Amino acid sequence: MTANESRIPHLIQVDTTFELHYSIADLSVQWRLSRETVRQLVKDDPAVVKVRGGRRKAMTRYSIPASAASRIHTRLLNPGQ
Repeated sequence: MTANESRIPHLIQVDTTFELHYSIADLSVQWRLSRETVRQLVKDDPAVVKVRGGRRKAMTRYSIPASAASRIHTRLLNPGQ
């Protein structure tokens, strides 16, 4: 166990490599939200893969694992919890 892991015991690392991944556009259609709203919801999630295609933020592609998408969507449905 590293020093970081002992300070933050509630974080569990899960391998999402071979899991289904969604794009912002996929989730915006499924959730019936704008792409910008979905981007704001997923941008700070630690499981979301961000691929920068250039120096500008506009060139960032997001790959959202199914487990992260499910967690974010559940949080949307239960905002008080």
